Amino acid sequence: MAILLAPVPASADNASTVTVVGASGPADSGLIQHVVQPQFKAAFPQYTLNYTGSAASTAVQSAENGTGGPSVVFLDSPALESAFVAGGYSYENQFGSAVYSGDFVVAGPTADTNHANVAANAGHNVAQAFADIATAGVSGHATFISRGGTTTASVVTIREHAIWALVYSAGLTPANVVLCNVSVGDGGGMSPIDPSVQATSGQACPDSGTVASPHNPSWYLINTGASQGANVVAVNSCTLAGSVPNGCYTLTDRGTFDYLLSGTDPAGTIPNLTILSRENAASAPGGANELTDYFHAYAINPAKPGETVNLQGAKDFLGFLTSPALQSQLGIYLNTAGDPGGPPFRADASPALSATPSTGSVAAGQTVTVSGRVTNFEPGYPALAGKVVTVDRVDGATPTVVGSGMTDAAGNYSVTFAPPATGSYQVTTGQLAQIEDTSVTPAFGDLLAPAAAPTFPITVATPAAQPHGLGAVSFKAVKAKKGLVTVSGALGSPPTVSGATVRLLALQTGRLRGRRHAKKHARASSVATAAAKPATFAQAAAVSVATGSAKFTIKHKFKRGFRYALQLEYAAPGQTPTSSKFDYVEVR
Repeated sequence: MAILLAPVPASADNASTVTVVGASGPADSGLIQHVVQPQFKAAFPQYTLNYTGSAASTAVQSAENGTGGPSVVFLDSPALESAFVAGGYSYENQFGSAVYSGDFVVAGPTADTNHANVAANAGHNVAQAFADIATAGVSGHATFISRGGTTTASVVTIREHAIWALVYSAGLTPANVVLCNVSVGDGGGMSPIDPSVQATSGQACPDSGTVASPHNPSWYLINTGASQGANVVAVNSCTLAGSVPNGCYTLTDRGTFDYLLSGTDPAGTIPNLTILSRENAASAPGGANELTDYFHAYAINPAKPGETVNLQGAKDFLGFLTSPALQSQLGIYLNTAGDPGGPPFRADASPALSATPSTGSVAAGQTVTVSGRVTNFEPGYPALAGKVVTVDRVDGATPTVVGSGMTDAAGNYSVTFAPPATGSYQVTTGQLAQIEDTSVTPAFGDLLAPAAAPTFPITVATPAAQPHGLGAVSFKAVKAKKGLVTVSGALGSPPTVSGATVRLLALQTGRLRGRRHAKKHARASSVATAAAKPATFAQAAAVSVATGSAKFTIKHKFKRGFRYALQLEYAAPGQTPTSSKFDYVEVR
């Protein structure tokens, strides 16, 4: 099977090339050549995209050594990825960007009932499926074909070894089956071994920590060096020396299986195979996410020795992978492959974000509470707790922040704010860094792209204008400089008695973005400052108006970095107080 989608350049990446090294699955499934490559070319015609698929550990070695001059690495192994980041090979030491998740499946003969009978006994229990195949293998009725590997093991081999370990820990190891411990350097887990080599399960595997021929049992064949797609084709033909005719089984990713099943893969077709075990049940060993496969992309650190990285191209490629345009295509690709599970790729670059306002109409100065949830789309990963959400007024070219808050332990949030005017509002998140898996060392984390909930309208009812005449008051000019706000105003009629006063009332409505305040806004310590303010106008300053004068000026020092709603209130002895219309000021 052809994994190289464009010729690897003889030299390292330059300004017009972006070379990606990664797992073979994205190419063996056709996703790279049919979706990613043509759409990236359309969006960024200045680049030529090269993708080289291999075992995940080989891809990491290429990325760390600069072999082939790559700029991006695309992986699905949390343990390898966390070590890659810890070693400083990720640009700016960043976590990888979440792109999508897929799943692994057990594939085997359509005549499964004549061999291991996996579908009937273990359709949603992968540990039991492996145990059944081993039982049938010992009795000469089935063959398991593995991609195998040692320090260049593929992710599917590492996952396979983890499932054999699950068979052992769950007490499902069949009679006459021995499982040895694969070394941590080879991905960990366990592997079947010939009982004549080791008679007892739980010992260290030979052959540098894993199993290689001739130490494998007769029913467990190792198809060393085969890519994922090529291995599935070999399982379909079931003609490897020693295999039971039409009785071969394997573990594979569903994207590769569905691509081969579609009949459009140049590698061939797989008419003799079907999916027998998938979507591990929550009650089965390993739980509901035992078969989930998470993919992340990293820009390689150009500062590391031996690296020549097209950094701008790498950033553009990561932005493209996580963009709504590409993410929307993941749910379409291979959706007609005949798989009842639907498309094999789940877009999860951004979290899901819901937003429900408490009301759609308020009087000026009143508050609205918007609540919802930020949900991690990556199945089985933790809730998005302690994440900042902002409420923006989105009318016009630049959104204006009017409120902010933070998610609770379950990802729920609630933000109360005073909408400054009628318009459309939206809840958003920035890019989110999240620790996803603490079972690996160092802990594995990733980056989730910004999310936005659907916009919602809010109508702000403005009080009727006061009649111009005795006592009417209005704004003439409002200026702000370095926190000092100067208000010029006028009265409809000059006061005829002494003691007349104009008060300046103010309501803080939201924090500003931009310049130095943008950095402050991003800090969790400043979250919900605006939302925590009292939702009523308070007096900021006042000035006396002399008898016979119709003009006045009020100055007041406001806290910088916020937007304020302003109102003037005029009162004179013996007269009913009157108020102006609202005005607004941004204090930077």
